[in-house]
Amino acid sequence: CLKKNLEKALEDLEGVKVRNLRDHLEVFCSVEQREEVRSRLRGVFGVVNFSWVAGTAPDFEAVAECAVRLVEEALNGVNSDRFQGADGVPFRVLVNRKDKQFSMNSMQIAAEISGRILPRFKGEDGKSHRLKVDLSHPKIILNVTWDHDKVFLYANKEKGPGGLPVGSAGKVVALLSSGFDSPVASWMMMRRGAKLVFVHFHSYPAVGPESIENVEVIVKILNRHQFASFLYLIPLIEYQKEVVAKAPSSLFVLLYRRMMMRLAQRVMYREGGKALVTGESLSQVASQTLDNLHV
Repeated sequence: CLKKNLEKALEDLEGVKVRNLRDHLEVFCSVEQREEVRSRLRGVFGVVNFSWVAGTAPDFEAVAECAVRLVEEALNGVNSDRFQGADGVPFRVLVNRKDKQFSMNSMQIAAEISGRILPRFKGEDGKSHRLKVDLSHPKIILNVTWDHDKVFLYANKEKGPGGLPVGSAGKVVALLSSGFDSPVASWMMMRRGAKLVFVHFHSYPAVGPESIENVEVIVKILNRHQFASFLYLIPLIEYQKEVVAKAPSSLFVLLYRRMMMRLAQRVMYREGGKALVTGESLSQVASQTLDNLHV
């Protein structure tokens, strides 16, 4: 499910490919596409973290050059002022040696790579250091996978949005207003793996089209996370006229809301959904008391 969502998120980028491996996924893209891919990965639920990985030949000089580039980039993202006078930013190399026939073990490879990196990060005075080795509390971790014919490197991990892949938990119907609470509720349900169908009730043309236009914008924003969305726009004005003509004014809002739930339930059955999502917050307003929500 996550692989399909990644493919949907990246489908308009030429040449980008997604591969599913045992314990992670790989996204192949060009250097020029890197920032765009990074931006989109941050919006795909189910991605806990990701790293830009560089590959090179299993040669210490080539590995050191690649490592220096990655560490420099990671160092630029660290607030070095915090480590002034501490002889540099804490750093370590973690090696996974897949080539068990290689003459050095993982710790020896790590020490060799560290020894080639550290001299490249001296301070401007030529005596101080921008990095120091700290195996217990590193701020920068250079991960190295040493395989038979290639070495893969990455420095630190970027946080993804986490959660579960959209679509992995089933389909639900969200009652979406043009306010704040229901879009947040929808986002939270997407993050738990639900695929959402949206329903918006409106009173056009008795009022202007603003709420419809706002909701269309909201759905476009939420669609960044599920990549294909359907929005039902349901006019409520004829029912509202009936209520105004026949019911006490104190019940107007409650009856409007009740009909919205009844109609949304019809949409849910039609779409094969399993639940309704609302933006209600208990006792936030009069129509959201527990008694009124129960009705």
